[in-house]
Parts: sequence; structure tokens; C-alpha cells
Amino acid sequence: MNSDHLKINESEHQRVPTLGERIGHSVTALVLGFILINIIAFWMFPGIGIGGFYLLAEVHSYTAIVSNIATVFVYTFLILCCVLGWFRGKFFVDRLKSYISYWRFW
Repeated sequence: MNSDHLKINESEHQRVPTLGERIGHSVTALVLGFILINIIAFWMFPGIGIGGFYLLAEVHSYTAIVSNIATVFVYTFLILCCVLGWFRGKFFVDRLKSYISYWRFW
């Protein structure tokens, strides 16, 4: 057997976030994800944003299908933001903030 001891560098350890911090990061990531979706939607569809899918949904069945697909993508993205905010925490929230500052148009 190998008699060498396992050496752990304790200077790189990070504190485990509390439940309140995890919930805070998760909710913050959810809100920032929603803001990011709307900024990108207003960039793609000036004036109407993501509401354009729902505004035109009754015009034709293809538009209704596209609006349903858009709804699924939006909910999936928001759930992904919430989960990553829970597990990745401040790192993911800071990344969302940098994406928002990149996409902003004001």
C-alpha cells in the first residue's frame, strides 16, 4: 500500500451557501433571466418584443404553433436559470448581469 497521505489545499475551500442565499440567488437568476429574454426579444422584434408571438397567435395556426414553442423555450430557459442560480450561485448571477449589460440598448 501507498503510505503517502492525501494533501488537501484548504486555502481554496469555499463556504457552503445557506438556504437563504441559495433561494436569493435562484430568484435573482430567475428575474435576470426574464429581463435578458425581454431584452433579446425587443432586439429581435423592435416595438412588440416577445409579445408579438402572442399578439399574432390568432391570425394563423402556424403562428399559434410558433407562440406555443416560444412559450416552452421561455419557461425552459427560466427554469434553467433558476436551477443554475441555485447550484452555481453568485457566479451565475454575475454572468447573467454581464450578458444583460452586453445586450442592453439604452
